[in-house]
Amino acid sequence: MKIAFVINDLATEKDTYTTVRLALAATNAGHEAWLIGVGDFSYDADGTLCARARGAGGKEYRTTTSYMAAVLGKKGRAKRIRLADLDVLMLRNDVAEDFNRPWAQAAGFIFGQVAQQQGVLVLNDPTSLTDAFNKAYFQHYPETVRPVTLITRDADIRASGAVKVIW
Repeated sequence: MKIAFVINDLATEKDTYTTVRLALAATNAGHEAWLIGVGDFSYDADGTLCARARGAGGKEYRTTTSYMAAVLGKKGRAKRIRLADLDVLMLRNDVAEDFNRPWAQAAGFIFGQVAQQQGVLVLNDPTSLTDAFNKAYFQHYPETVRPVTLITRDADIRASGAVKVIW
């Protein structure tokens, strides 16, 4: 299988992250595994969705450290891939880590939705992730399982005490 894992950025990915463990396991199981940063996507003029991707060679790796060294090193594979050629695209980027790159927060969701429309199996459904990205998402849960919540940017409402918060 051809599997790609979407991460925030290859330069900041740590070998202790679960995504690296997943990519290592996929590689060791004989799959073609790729890591793609959210800034590595391209949506070509002809509608083709591509990405610059990096992966390790075909040998087995014992540790995530040796795996990431192979991905980032001279023996690592670097290739521009068509997402339509993937069997699975797994969205693993952490939007909370991209506070200094506001454009990057939604990039994984958006490209995931396009890949899904083009027939790629996308794990961590991009539409559900987009919905859950907003604080108002939890307001749709029954009151019995969520705390009383006020969502506002209006400081006057917060300061007025007009909303009674019960703990």
